[in-house]
Amino acid sequence: MPGLIQSMLTSQDLSIKSKPFLVAAVDFDIHSVNVGPFTAFMRSLNNGGLFFNRSFQIYGFSREESFTNGNYVNILLRQYFGKLTENLFFFGQDMFGFQFAFVKDSTQIIYFNSETGEREVMANDFNDWLQVLDSRLDYYTGEPLMKDWINEKGPIAPDVRLIPIKPFIMGGDYEIYNLHTLNFPKYLDYYSDIAHQISSIPDGTQVKLTIRK
Repeated sequence: MPGLIQSMLTSQDLSIKSKPFLVAAVDFDIHSVNVGPFTAFMRSLNNGGLFFNRSFQIYGFSREESFTNGNYVNILLRQYFGKLTENLFFFGQDMFGFQFAFVKDSTQIIYFNSETGEREVMANDFNDWLQVLDSRLDYYTGEPLMKDWINEKGPIAPDVRLIPIKPFIMGGDYEIYNLHTLNFPKYLDYYSDIAHQISSIPDGTQVKLTIRK
């Protein structure tokens, strides 16, 4: 996906500095089918970063306790979401803080809805994921909505995601008036509280959510 990589590099937020990518730094056994493509992808991006007006993040991998370090982000995701993240290893997120993940002992790539804890199979392997991402870039990054936000309110900070005031699961709109900012890792904590409340409830069941302010 040379075109996708070039678009990412052109839009990369250069305020985020990373050390060169080493697959040995990743605290997860990536499936052998995905190791080569993922390694090439990460090296071409200089070990991850923020892209498309900060609407899209690929985690770098290091030993720092930082929102830029995928190993540290995964530790917190497991702490907050518990069993909802079982067998997943997250390598990036969209503008809402919804996550992209590898699956243990599988080639599949998962789109993880942080608000509900639901998993959507996005691609059969990493190369497939790159093609899906490239074909639906606006959807999976949210950049058009991020541009609207920037025009109205200015750029978000690097460690911030845009979070719904009225949760999407409750019918909240994907519009500027229904969004506010939360810093890392507060948005993970916020989402996990909602996800735990609804994860075991059958579809169609009426439920009263407790939303923390």
